[in-house]
Amino acid sequence: MRAQVVQIVPRVSGPLVSVPIQNNQLVVQGELLFEIDPRPFQAAVNFASANLANMRDILKALADQVEAMKGNVAQSESALRQAKFDAEGNAANTENARIEFERAKELLATGTGTQANFDNKYAAYQMAVAQLSGAKAQVNQTAAELARAKDDLARAIANLGAVGEDNPRLRRAEADLETAQLNLDFTKVWSPTLGYVTNLQLRVGDSAGANQPIMAVIDLTSFYVEAFFRETFEGNFKKGDRAVVTLMSYPNTPPGGQNR
Repeated sequence: MRAQVVQIVPRVSGPLVSVPIQNNQLVVQGELLFEIDPRPFQAAVNFASANLANMRDILKALADQVEAMKGNVAQSESALRQAKFDAEGNAANTENARIEFERAKELLATGTGTQANFDNKYAAYQMAVAQLSGAKAQVNQTAAELARAKDDLARAIANLGAVGEDNPRLRRAEADLETAQLNLDFTKVWSPTLGYVTNLQLRVGDSAGANQPIMAVIDLTSFYVEAFFRETFEGNFKKGDRAVVTLMSYPNTPPGGQNR
């Protein structure tokens, strides 16, 4: 008489806090066999859950920072366009002031203009030149600010990484929580099949080692009989013949024991 024996192997280590079964007991599939102390694994779940929530907050702050940086870039681009427009206007004003100054200079040289008019045109031209110089400096400064804003945006985007659920740091935190939850679930070990408990030597307080067989369950649905016959007898067997198993006792059999 043979049957399949399922080795029960815990996935996590720890002291046993519950062993609600007995040796040779019939258990159904899904019945609790034993429980490992869940407290450290629950603490790991709590930590991973808090870490996931913190990571979501961090990524939200980084995403908000990226949006703010995009706003800074747009503002700097607008300021640069305005500075270039102002510089172009100042260049035109400077050219007009230069033409007026040159005309006043020619008139003064021919005696048809006055010194006061020459002085006024010269002062206006010098002011226009100064304003143009300031406008060009503003263009350069605004361009530098735009470059810095773009660099800051690039760093913020790189620091954020992928947006949403595809973010690798978020997926890592989610995986850590899933692993912690699995380990917590593994603290309860259930019968994988309908069968009889065997080789049970567990007590509350004993320690279970991960990936180490700790007991076994004989699968009740897997019993079968192996018989050996001489070839000369096989011709007498037909499909559907009744098979009888006889229990026989042999010398030196322990009291109450039988050999089949």
